[in-house]
Amino acid sequence: MTMLSRKLAVLVCALTFSIQATASIETDFYAGLDAFERGEYTVAHRVWLELAKGGNAEAQFRLARLYVEGKGVEPEDAAAVKWYRHAAVQGHARAQASLGFMLHAGRGVEYDVAEAIEWYRKAANRGRASAQFNLGKIHLDGEGVATDAGEAVRWFRLAASQGYPAALTSLGRLYEEGHGVERDPGRAFKLQKKAAKHRHPEAEFQLARMFTEGIGTERDVKKALRYYQRASNQGHAGARAALALLHSTPTTAVEPPTDTIIAAPPAVASLQQGAGLTPPQQFERGRALLLGDGVPRDLPRAEDWLRRAAQGGHGEAAYRLGLLLYRGHGATGKAYTRAYVWFARAAERGIGDAALWRDRVYGKLNERERAEARRLLDP
Repeated sequence: MTMLSRKLAVLVCALTFSIQATASIETDFYAGLDAFERGEYTVAHRVWLELAKGGNAEAQFRLARLYVEGKGVEPEDAAAVKWYRHAAVQGHARAQASLGFMLHAGRGVEYDVAEAIEWYRKAANRGRASAQFNLGKIHLDGEGVATDAGEAVRWFRLAASQGYPAALTSLGRLYEEGHGVERDPGRAFKLQKKAAKHRHPEAEFQLARMFTEGIGTERDVKKALRYYQRASNQGHAGARAALALLHSTPTTAVEPPTDTIIAAPPAVASLQQGAGLTPPQQFERGRALLLGDGVPRDLPRAEDWLRRAAQGGHGEAAYRLGLLLYRGHGATGKAYTRAYVWFARAAERGIGDAALWRDRVYGKLNERERAEARRLLDP
């Protein structure tokens, strides 16, 4: 056998071994997937762990998910972060988005929004809608970056174009408020309706509110009740509270005043009403002043009315008040302790990202401030 023939024989053997090894890895991965789908999570964990140790990015990602969900193993966020990171550095887009989330939430790793943004961007640039949505939230809230509603709109649009429900409903709110984009209640309504088709509870809640108030559509109490009920069935606390209010005081909750205020925009009508407002009406008064919706923008007065509504148990008002205080737009500047308290109240009612904000703000409090927050929450 010539030298060339020997080299060709070695090359053929090496290629054959590589193909067989690849086929074996793929077979093992799908064996793990089959076990997972049968509910045999311990078997899936054993299979994927061996593949993950060998550098298989998809196995690393799946293994991380098992640790997050506590399937086949005890829940362990730190282990999840470890395996997400191994997959992410290999360019696995879903792992990059998930690693960004863990860093953003401070789960299994120290909270680090700067690194979270880096991983979100990598995943977002590869088309991951969840990462695009989270970048939108970060720019909207000014977390680790300058507040930029226009940039938030850009990222929300990218995620919404893929039908991502949370991005659709967030983009809808921005169009309703005219924040970062020209105000367009009709488009806001369409976006909420599209998100609600995915049975997204927050979108169903927002759509019900728009039907109740006649925002972007004709007022329709029956449809409002239907969507409030759908959101409530999925555990949306705000929808449950709205249903209770509609059933107990339908006149004040859903009917406009019967005097000359009828012709005025909802926000103006609310501001023209006298004393004895319900928490939803107080919230609308605060929201109008906060956004300059039909009235001059007045943040100190907005803070006052949002606080009144929040003290009356209005979850969305508590959430808006928390953001106002966190961003330093209130009468007393930044007030992290009070912001934490209102985020906690809103989280109790299942409002949006209130729980996430509650946890973020808590990390900024010192021991004295944490003690004060506990006192305020449990007087």
